[in-house]
Amino acid sequence: DYALGKEQVMALREAADRHFGRFTSRLAKAYPELTRGDLDYCCLYLLGLSDADISALMQRAYNTVSERSRKLKGVFGSEEPIAVTMRSFAASV
Repeated sequence: DYALGKEQVMALREAADRHFGRFTSRLAKAYPELTRGDLDYCCLYLLGLSDADISALMQRAYNTVSERSRKLKGVFGSEEPIAVTMRSFAASV
């Protein structure tokens, strides 16, 4: 069983915030339309994970994750892969 539990997702979020200057808070402030779930996915994309990787880790259908990725690209107004967008945002501390 490879699914991330709530505690692991929270730990990931805390690590992203600690290492990337309050990453999720800055992201939520810059893009208030993001949901808590969107922010969790953004942390996974920040690690450079693909939609397939996230699908396995979150035990979600690939189509569900792919649709979330399309939604996030729309929110960020970017055609770049979300992982690239997240790394750029994280570096803009």
